[in-house]
Amino acid sequence: MLKLPWSKIIYVKAMLTLTYLISQSTVAASPLVVDSLKLELVAEGFVFTEGPAALPNGDVIFSDIHDEKLHKWHALTNKVEQVRDNTQRTNGLYFNKEGHLYACQWSGKKLIKITDLDDVDSDVVITSSFKNKPYNQPNDLWISGNGSLYFTDPNYGKKKLTQDGEHVYFVDTNNQVSRVKDSFIRPNGIIGHIDNKTLYITDPGAGKTYRYHITNNGELENKTLVINKGGDGMTLDEDGRLYLTIPKERALVVIDANNELVGIKDLGVKATNVTFAGVDGKTLFVTAQKQVFKIDMPVKGMYTQVHQVTHH
Repeated sequence: MLKLPWSKIIYVKAMLTLTYLISQSTVAASPLVVDSLKLELVAEGFVFTEGPAALPNGDVIFSDIHDEKLHKWHALTNKVEQVRDNTQRTNGLYFNKEGHLYACQWSGKKLIKITDLDDVDSDVVITSSFKNKPYNQPNDLWISGNGSLYFTDPNYGKKKLTQDGEHVYFVDTNNQVSRVKDSFIRPNGIIGHIDNKTLYITDPGAGKTYRYHITNNGELENKTLVINKGGDGMTLDEDGRLYLTIPKERALVVIDANNELVGIKDLGVKATNVTFAGVDGKTLFVTAQKQVFKIDMPVKGMYTQVHQVTHH
């Protein structure tokens, strides 16, 4: 019978214990009780808030579409300040890895990159037309890890279409635009997984939300129904749960990574969009038309990479 020295036995036991703990931590999702989530008012007096995008320090830039302004929520002080006006009804916002803010301009009918919030002249137009026709109303976007992006282009307010329908577009790293091949009725919110292989699109026109696999060339395949509800804005937490706002129902729907319903929270307000932010990455920032709110969460966002926040 082979006998191991005590030092090796202790080492083996330690490694087995460590392996078990790692396996448990990577498999088990953090607990989340949707009914326990509490909405806290941050600020009010807006016209129609939308498009929250989180900065690395946990602050948030968000739009007031019809008032044509961008505002900034300071996570450390819980205060809001205006940072830009005359935004051409900017709606969805998203930061790329370099820290540049991309914006969907509803009335401007284009997608732009904002390099300096204080300098409109530094804005770069990414795309303003497809097949020589203006877009309808660029609404929401998601930027993948390699810099390519997707954006939705619905048409609200009974205005005449400027495209031949309401579609989703893909912009590659060379700013070449192609149309996602799918029969959307009115696509709205869009968000991608950090694995850069999974994309969620909600279609309130169809009353459905879908998940797709992203191919190496950016095309979408393996369309899967996530839920028989169409909503507005979406975000993901660190455990892959999808958070979907449904303004008509004044609700926030949470669905896990296996497409199982975690819960539906009655918010009592028409929430338009959500993103994870805050000094610890555990604040769910909620835009709701004339107001903005926050919810203290037990989990972080999927993209939360909070840097140290200090007073200046």
